[in-house]
Amino acid sequence: MRPFSSAAAHRYRKGDNPARWKGQLEVLLPAPAKVARVKHHPALPYKELPDFFRLLRNQEGVGALALEFTILTAAAGRRRTELASAQPL
Repeated sequence: MRPFSSAAAHRYRKGDNPARWKGQLEVLLPAPAKVARVKHHPALPYKELPDFFRLLRNQEGVGALALEFTILTAAAGRRRTELASAQPL
């Protein structure tokens, strides 16, 4: 589906599609062929988390706090998803 085209057809918006590649994003962003593929880090085994958090809490700066916050909120979000999709007993 093309949300901007659909919105224009329903007269919800006027003007060009701001997400159009030609003449818009191509001037702002690198060509897709020049963008490097993302290489994700492997997941940390669950049993190693306590040691990792101990190391993380010994680090100074806001970066370590931000990483801890990210890990904890991601884990909480995943847990809510698991609970929501669980079958009732």
